[in-house]
Amino acid sequence: MKIFTDAAKKCAEQNLKSAYDYLVNNLGGSSLSLRFETVKLINLLFTKAADKAEKEKFLAALENIGLYDALRLLTQDAIA
Repeated sequence: MKIFTDAAKKCAEQNLKSAYDYLVNNLGGSSLSLRFETVKLINLLFTKAADKAEKEKFLAALENIGLYDALRLLTQDAIA
């Protein structure tokens, strides 16, 4: 998890974005395959977090950049 977090932070600094911005943006993509793989990656990162504090920090970072809004849109797309 640390390697991914460090890479995400470095990429974000270079592109002036939040560390997990690309993950959340991929949830709104047109490719169903990309959406599915993104959800799987988020789940994997969450389950591989070292402890409860790291999980909470990861989820807070995703929430701050719109994870729940993106997930809500996904479910609306699935229902429609």
